[in-house]
Amino acid sequence: MFLCKHVVTGIRNIRILKIFYSLYAIEILLLVAICALYGQNRALQTNSIDPPEIADISKEKSFKHNVPFGQNFKYPLEIDMLQLSRDIHSNNTRENVKIMNPHPFSYTMLPKRKCNLKVRGNWTIIIIVKSDIRNVERRQVIRNTWGNTSNISDVSVVFMLGVEDMPLSAEETKYEDIIQENFIDDYRNNTLKTIMGFNWAVKHCKTANYLFFVDDDYFVNVANLMTLPNRCKNKHNVYLGSITSNAIPYRDKDSKWYISWKDYPYDKWPPYIMGGAYLVSMKTARQFQIIFPYVKPIHMDDVFLGIVSHKLNIRPIGVPSFYSGRKKGHKITGSIVASHGYENSVDVYRAWKQLPKKYGFENFINVTKIVNPT
Repeated sequence: MFLCKHVVTGIRNIRILKIFYSLYAIEILLLVAICALYGQNRALQTNSIDPPEIADISKEKSFKHNVPFGQNFKYPLEIDMLQLSRDIHSNNTRENVKIMNPHPFSYTMLPKRKCNLKVRGNWTIIIIVKSDIRNVERRQVIRNTWGNTSNISDVSVVFMLGVEDMPLSAEETKYEDIIQENFIDDYRNNTLKTIMGFNWAVKHCKTANYLFFVDDDYFVNVANLMTLPNRCKNKHNVYLGSITSNAIPYRDKDSKWYISWKDYPYDKWPPYIMGGAYLVSMKTARQFQIIFPYVKPIHMDDVFLGIVSHKLNIRPIGVPSFYSGRKKGHKITGSIVASHGYENSVDVYRAWKQLPKKYGFENFINVTKIVNPT
């Protein structure tokens, strides 16, 4: 038999065969023992707590069903939010209601004299700019252009920031227009930043009629903004901007918009206004601010507000005057209220130069030096 490299015969052949089959039998026995131990270990694991990474995967898989959004939509906390907001607004405490979204942060900076508005026309507006603390130049450009409301008594501009290890006191001392709390300034904290802005405005600017939230890479035509409430039938219940309907949640864990199936099992988000720019009436802002603590948070601030508005039965209003993506060569005049894509200061000054002089362009003597269109 050719059991080895060489042919073996006689008594020696028999001995080698015995050794070979003995080793083969031992291997079989070892394999059986290993399989038995593995099966016993798996059986024990089913009655024990899985490691975190295994538990997360199993939970993720168990929630992978597309629950239709319109089919009995539920999102914590499941109570009548509209009635809750009325009760709290009327000082009827609801101590039995569980807080899902605490906001345990303190102000480190507060604007001064930014709520002292005087009605020049029909209403007053506070413009609240969501800015990254590192975007010092963007804030300065806004102050020099569309955000300069020094000659307008019914509009005020403030910036909301988180904290970072960088100096900010000189900017705050000079302009006194910064809202800041002691949470880290990061994209995933945008909902905290938005809640901070609502809390500040509702508490300190009660006489304002509207709040306009906008990112620091937008250009705003303030004159058109002031006419925006005219488009609303009910001027007291306003939540408007560029509306997003039937948006599908991101399930890719590498996406900054990722949401797990466990945290949100539905196939679509409620309709919401894109977070780059939106207008809310003070009445709506007050309702939002009251129930924020009772709605499970999501790091995407615009989606979070969409869920809040859905639970309050407040319908988002879509208007065509908001551009989420700036088109090449488009004008900032006409009916445009806000346009996205103005990260570059030169682009902001160019857009500012398009506006008629009645909007205040003649007050900025350095604009022609900064802008030199080719």
